[in-house]
Amino acid sequence: MKKVLSIGLVGMISVAALAIESDPSNTVGFISHNLTAAGAAFTSFSSTPMGSASGVLATDIIGGQGANGDYILKWIGYWQTKNWDVSGTWSGLTMDYNAFYLYYNSTGSDQTLVVAGDVIPEGTPVVFADLAVGYTGFGNPLPMDIDMATDQAGLELGADGFVSGDFILRWAGYWATHTYNGATYSPALTLTAGNSYLLNAANAFTWDYTVGTAPAPLAVVNAPAKRKVARQINAQTTTK
Repeated sequence: MKKVLSIGLVGMISVAALAIESDPSNTVGFISHNLTAAGAAFTSFSSTPMGSASGVLATDIIGGQGANGDYILKWIGYWQTKNWDVSGTWSGLTMDYNAFYLYYNSTGSDQTLVVAGDVIPEGTPVVFADLAVGYTGFGNPLPMDIDMATDQAGLELGADGFVSGDFILRWAGYWATHTYNGATYSPALTLTAGNSYLLNAANAFTWDYTVGTAPAPLAVVNAPAKRKVARQINAQTTTK
């Protein structure tokens, strides 16, 4: 079932305009992550914003960023470990926009990870996740936050297959649990731009939507208050 999840036009224009000024000059979005050295030194991230592309080599998304001893965990039904290669690559690591990644920072000091990809234009059909019974990883592939309560009209969780008792795990230095109660997730959950999550579902189904519609002439664009989702870009989301 395809839904329409509308993006606030101002947010999209901001991302696109700044990206056009970047090098290279094509429309590319960047999300910067602080890889903390505190605690367990794990930081969750997703390969966003990438449109509907999947299976892209990590070299094309995160380049040669890394340090000896660093590794990335990717959830593929189990934790797949990919170590930093001293030659300057992440050998064998592919990036999927709807997958869950954890970065292990081994250096003892904070690092910065910049994730690059295409900005998603409105009208793009996107699959958040093909959910299996049990745990499935997914990322937020949009250059904006998604509030799982106020953006309910666009996501139509119940219509897709979510049932009461399904829950999402969010990594915050520990696993925070957000449970679906048949209407929304509790405690309140916002899917932040560039982050990833684990969803435990009772049923297998596809969670999909269409990112808005083709941009209308400026004279007839709805005000943000009339759109299903009008979010400003996360403060942690940057373009270069």
